[in-house]
Amino acid sequence: MGKIRTIQSIDRTVMILNYIAKHNNNVRFIDISNDLNLKKGTLHGILSTLEYNNLLSKDKDTNRYSLGIKLYEFGKIYEEDFSIKKIVRPYLEKLGEKFSETIHLAIESDYEVLYIDRVKSSHSVRMASKIGHNDPLYCSAIGKVILANMENERLKYYLENYRLYKRTENTITDKKNLKNELDKIKNDGYSIDNEELEAGLICVASPIKNQSGDLIAVISISGPTSRISKDEFENMESTIIETSKIISESIGYKNI
Repeated sequence: MGKIRTIQSIDRTVMILNYIAKHNNNVRFIDISNDLNLKKGTLHGILSTLEYNNLLSKDKDTNRYSLGIKLYEFGKIYEEDFSIKKIVRPYLEKLGEKFSETIHLAIESDYEVLYIDRVKSSHSVRMASKIGHNDPLYCSAIGKVILANMENERLKYYLENYRLYKRTENTITDKKNLKNELDKIKNDGYSIDNEELEAGLICVASPIKNQSGDLIAVISISGPTSRISKDEFENMESTIIETSKIISESIGYKNI
């Protein structure tokens, strides 16, 4: 393979962005110039162009540079395009093979659960669900994982503005009790729906997190109480916790 021909100005731009990222978004002009051996006139032109295009941000008080909002936007586009479905699908299939129950992958959409992938149970009696279907957050295992990992302000908004309707005899309708449940879920790393969404249906769910520690999706196992024994359900709990941990670590999450 021949030598790749590059454009010097773009090489320098990439070098500068890497330098700022590695130095915690807080660097001075003189440090960039000295450490990267760039002439001040050349560096000023590149930094001004990057700042104009929102690829860099300059603090007016300290004159220090950090990465700009446009790079964050690019990152979000990449993250969304880096299909979580493609990453998680093999794990869903393994869970389906092991337990022969319904396996879901879901995300939050406007304060609701949104199912984006599933593996159907091999049994004729199974959870009725569809990709693209929504469920409430407060009474589903997936939804409670989402709430437990939600930013404080958004959770406060949800609890203040959403009514907790009684879906079954086991549905949590007291907001203080729900908040206590969410604290436990966040600590334990998984959630259980004990016939709270639908009578006769139990579910266990666990979060998938990215390299920043943010929740990006949830996986779950659901099935009828008539078929799933206590021992089997405990096996599901431990398996889904381990599976979500493996998936999270595969996309950069580190539980420090």
